[in-house]
Amino acid sequence: NETDFLYREVFEDLSYLRHGITIEAGDCVFDVGANIGLFSLFAARQAEGVRVFAFEPIPPVFELMRANTRLHHLDATLFQAGAAGAAGSATFHYYPRVSIFSGRYADAATERAVVTKFVQNQTATGEAVDRELFDDLLSERLHSTAVECRLVAISDVMREHHLDRIDLLKVDVEKSEGEVLRGIRDDDWPRIRQAIIEVHDSDGQLAQIEGTVTRSEVS
Repeated sequence: NETDFLYREVFEDLSYLRHGITIEAGDCVFDVGANIGLFSLFAARQAEGVRVFAFEPIPPVFELMRANTRLHHLDATLFQAGAAGAAGSATFHYYPRVSIFSGRYADAATERAVVTKFVQNQTATGEAVDRELFDDLLSERLHSTAVECRLVAISDVMREHHLDRIDLLKVDVEKSEGEVLRGIRDDDWPRIRQAIIEVHDSDGQLAQIEGTVTRSEVS
């Protein structure tokens, strides 16, 4: 179900090509929060010579991403790491049954509310739901384990790989988007042509990220 959801979002609904976003021949694409690599595969198929840098910190999920990129002969540089303000390590919470919720700031109560709302929206009007069974299922699905993961900074990766630009920066990191952007130095923002950022608007994070992006456009 999770893979089907991601496939529809990326390949069928074309969610990442809205608002004038383009992927052109020879582009450099950063996929931060790559999960099993579906967006990386999608980006590589949009034009010739697209070069992908994909970041996924959770070891079992990273292995699936690596398998996918090999299976489809993707020109990709893979990082078993999360992106943050500086290089280091941090504890991530991994949900084996719902991997898209995994992250540094995962919160079972919040994820439970999201899944509950999703199921309610998908359930036909008047259709009965066994609440006790549903709660048991959620508890099983939202069981998590702690995993220590490596962190890297986007600007450090750009310098290490001698990149003069990022044509598309995609960030989907379950509440860590602010950390990712803090790893981009001021002089590197003009080198980023486009960005797609999923923002969880808690504690004013949306306004902070809008301010960061706006300042980068002005500079």
